[in-house]
Formats: sequence, C-alpha cells, structure tokens
Amino acid sequence: LKILIYGQMGSGKSTLACSFPNTAYFDTEDTASKIQYAQAISANGGGVVSTGDIDEVVSQVKELMSTKHKYETIVIDSLTTCYENAQAEGERKVGSEYGRHTAYADNKTKQLTNLLLRADMNCIVTCQAKREYGDGMKAIGDTYVGFKRLGYIFDLVLETSVLGRNFSAVVKKSRLKSFVTGEEVKFNQCYTFIKWP
Repeated sequence: LKILIYGQMGSGKSTLACSFPNTAYFDTEDTASKIQYAQAISANGGGVVSTGDIDEVVSQVKELMSTKHKYETIVIDSLTTCYENAQAEGERKVGSEYGRHTAYADNKTKQLTNLLLRADMNCIVTCQAKREYGDGMKAIGDTYVGFKRLGYIFDLVLETSVLGRNFSAVVKKSRLKSFVTGEEVKFNQCYTFIKWP
C-alpha cells in the first residue's frame, strides 16, 4: 500500500500513521516524544528515526531497501517538514528567484517518492494541510502542503478530520477496490483502523 494522509493539526494523521504494524517511523515533528505515540509505535513493533532532513530519509529508505529487517511499513510523518526544510536549503544554495528553491525541494521529493514506489513495503506519508482556493479566491477545501504532484503518486489519499473524540478520514483518491472515492472511514484514538486489504 502507498498511502498519503493529510489534514489540519490535531485531525489524527499521526494517530492513524501509528496504527500500522512494524513501522520504520520517520519522525520529522518530534511526535514520538509524546508518550501515547511512542507506546503505539512500540506496541505495533515499530522503530523511530528522528529527522527532518530529506537526504537522511532517502539514505535510510535505501538502507531499508537493501538490507534484511523486521519492518513492513515506512511511515514519514510528516513529509511537509522535510519539504519545507529542503526549500530552505534550496534558498541558501540556489536562491529563490523564479521559484528555484521550490524546484530544488520538488526534485528532492521526487527522488524520495521514486524510492518509496519501488520499495517492497507499505509506505504511509503524512502532510500538513492548507486552505485551497478556487475562482474569486473562494475557499474550496483543504489540500496538502508539499510537492504539488504528490497526490498522483499514491494508491490512496485520505483527508483526516476530528469531531470531539471521533476521528475519520475522507477518501480523496483510491486505486483500491475496498475504498471508494468520497466515502468516509472512521478510526479512533486506540490506534485501531479498518482492516486493510
């Protein structure tokens, strides 16, 4: 499975990402320092790498692809942090004129996503959300923060939300028979989710 999960802060992205078994969990936002996330990752047989450097993530993913290990799933939570750090690095190295820093970050992200697509593992990537505007600058919903073509790469794209203690996700794109675009799926704070196909 190759899944992109995005949503506003507190909407359950990390809660959902922690629910997968045997994760090599790339923590870019210091999520795993919070006890409930650390316990969930550990209980599911996962391990944590703390970094916001996209080059380090690329290096570690290459290592996972070339060595024997116990992990079944790569989680990057969140790719937005790596992307924004790559933009800042690009601004220092190539400048920001004509969006050079963004092109720099896009190329780094493409390198990483190409690896994820080839990896014989589940890949779960989270992104922060931002408002999306249509004609006349009318808000039409949320989208993810990062490489604009990211959504095309994944088999399943979920937008998370929360109401009280109830977490859910709307299927924004699906190449999987068991998920229908536009449907809502529910998950909870106990790090359980629907059975994956």
